[in-house]
Amino acid sequence: MGAWIASNGFISVKVNANKNISDTLNSRSSLVKDNINWAAPEKAVDNLKQSMNTQISSLVSSHQKWWNDFYTSSFISIPDTKIESFYWIQMYKYACAARKNSGIIDAHGPWLKKSINYYLHLLEQGEDGKLHLPPTYSPEYGAQGSGYEDCNFDLAMLRWGWNTLLEICDLLQVSDPLHLRRKKVLNLLVDYPKNTNGFMIGSNQPYEKSHRHFSHLLMIYPL
Repeated sequence: MGAWIASNGFISVKVNANKNISDTLNSRSSLVKDNINWAAPEKAVDNLKQSMNTQISSLVSSHQKWWNDFYTSSFISIPDTKIESFYWIQMYKYACAARKNSGIIDAHGPWLKKSINYYLHLLEQGEDGKLHLPPTYSPEYGAQGSGYEDCNFDLAMLRWGWNTLLEICDLLQVSDPLHLRRKKVLNLLVDYPKNTNGFMIGSNQPYEKSHRHFSHLLMIYPL
């Protein structure tokens, strides 16, 4: 049995079991994610006990039905085939990782209002009159000293998040006490750092090495 605790306060437990069926080794696993009340190991074992008493064909049939129901209820058609392909890949990953009554997926995206409002505590007005971000980090680019000032990843997340909140408030006619402040901050927010080669990692770090996620280009990719 293996167990690990995620950063979002949930424990994951994986249990394996082997059983000989007609001289064939049959191996099954159960992975359970639960909040930290240590019920996950017991749930994983119970799942395996039920599984070992169920025919493989029945498990495969129910598994295929679940995926068929999921895809048909999630179906959309997008004229841009690249974006549509991206959508289906994300839906597949989401279905693989999400579980009913479980915690949110920590890397799934910004969980909007509070996470975006957090930037209000970080912004500082510079001598140019613009609002700047202190050193932060660009995911998987690697750390340099204390970080990257006006990190493009954070600036892009901040702009997208606040513009999205403004649109939501207007669309749903929601009165938010931070509505006017968000507009003011967006008007004063520093531009994305760039040089002759394009967007930089931050104002103190040009793009100098290969990077699999291109997080510094978040502003040109749809969230």
